Amino acid sequence: MTKRIFWAIFSSALLTFFLGVFLFGYFLEQEIHKKILQNMKEEARFIKDYFPDLQKITNLFTSNRITILQQNGEVIFDNKVHKDHLDNHKNREEIIQLSPNKEKFIARYSHTMHKKTFYYATYLNSDTILRIANYQDSFLQILNNVFYYLFGVILAILFFSYLLSSYLSKLIIKPLNLFDFDKPSIQIYDEFLPFITKITQQENIIKEKNQTLKNKQLKLEVLMQNMQESFLIIDHSFKIVSFNKSAQKLFGPIAPYTNILTISRKKEIKEAITQALKGNQSELTLHFNNAYYQFLISTIYEENKIMGAMIFILDITEKKEVENLRKEFSANVSHELKTPLTSILGYAELIKNNLVDTKDMSNFGDKIYQQSQHLLNLINDIIKISKLDENHFTEEKELFYLKEIVENVLSHLNHKDITITLEGECQIYGVKTLIKDLIFNLCDNAIKYNKPQGKIFITLKQNNKNASFSIQDTGIGINLHNQKRVFERFFREDKSHSSNIPGTGLGLSIVKHIISLHNFNLFLTSKPQEGSTFLITWNLP
Repeated sequence: MTKRIFWAIFSSALLTFFLGVFLFGYFLEQEIHKKILQNMKEEARFIKDYFPDLQKITNLFTSNRITILQQNGEVIFDNKVHKDHLDNHKNREEIIQLSPNKEKFIARYSHTMHKKTFYYATYLNSDTILRIANYQDSFLQILNNVFYYLFGVILAILFFSYLLSSYLSKLIIKPLNLFDFDKPSIQIYDEFLPFITKITQQENIIKEKNQTLKNKQLKLEVLMQNMQESFLIIDHSFKIVSFNKSAQKLFGPIAPYTNILTISRKKEIKEAITQALKGNQSELTLHFNNAYYQFLISTIYEENKIMGAMIFILDITEKKEVENLRKEFSANVSHELKTPLTSILGYAELIKNNLVDTKDMSNFGDKIYQQSQHLLNLINDIIKISKLDENHFTEEKELFYLKEIVENVLSHLNHKDITITLEGECQIYGVKTLIKDLIFNLCDNAIKYNKPQGKIFITLKQNNKNASFSIQDTGIGINLHNQKRVFERFFREDKSHSSNIPGTGLGLSIVKHIISLHNFNLFLTSKPQEGSTFLITWNLP
């Protein structure tokens, strides 16, 4: 913009200068013409006074050319050229156009003097004409005479015009350069105010849009970086354009624009990305780093052109484990249901075929009853597990004292020769039927897996903020490597010993589900042949 203003001022200055010189020259020439005409008229009056004394006219000091001729054009007198050297002047323009008692002023080029000449003609008497001529150099001749001076003046004018234009352009632009749209304290030209106002409005709109985009980008970046799932963006040359922290945890340190094949050389990933870069979405499940991952690979388009691929990686290890547990649970359920049913079917078939003595009939009936009861208990526990899995409970949580529940449970259990000690009292907030099932399973296991004449210590504690339930037995205990597995469905510590102990193998699994449903904490400490301690803690409302 500075250059445009500079050239506008510079060219305007030069144009003004040359136009001024032209007009000055034009009006100066017109004024000179008037002076010349006035001089000629005054000189003509002197000559009229001297005529016909040609000697006086000859002695007249003048720079003008004086010519006296007869009406027929014959030259009588000329103060510059001898009359014998002059031809007849009757065809001269000023003579032809001259009328009696009139005067004529005309300018034309003189071939005799080779100059631009001004002619003034008038009658001295009825048959004698006076013509006065004044010579003037042509414009080009004048320029030629003062060429070096004029050239120097033009250079000086160009130089000062350049300096002035440069200074003025910078002076004009300075307020615009110093103007701050955020702090418009500097005075600016009134003509620019609508323009500045419009720019300020547009700038505010752009700032708002940029800030909105930055906020969205920041939110997206925060979301992408903090999401648990791994996220990668690949360009058409397999280079990683973007990634999040979870991807680095999965693959290790990743440098921007690293080829994805340098962090994973699995053939399946390369083939899936290749398909995505062709416009085909892919999905695959891979097992590595002791975990299962699901890869969702889709195509990235920009204006209907494939620009790269997006890889979304989900850790489905837990899902796989759940699927495996369900498969294992289904197999175990089938096995556990088949065992009592096979016994019932066998005993019933013996009775049907009259292969049982009358005296043994009661024993067989008792065994059928026991197996049927075991089968019913197993079905009930499976139903409880299913409800706990699906959280299908209509009962509301309530606050109640736990000691009464423990006493009620112990009254329905066969203690055998086990000594049980119950101490303390506490409140608990939960679903009463589920809490009763939890206490029942823990007490039942403590009795069944205890040693003959063993002991059980149940302790209830409470303070202002939390409470606890602890049950300690002197039973067979649990090996350290099996302590996490005892809460699995149908798992038993010692299968050879446990086969003689009635139960479904789902008790501790039910306990774990109830504790998870109530957000309680469960701690297990156990030593083989010394016993086990189950500690449950919870916060009070």
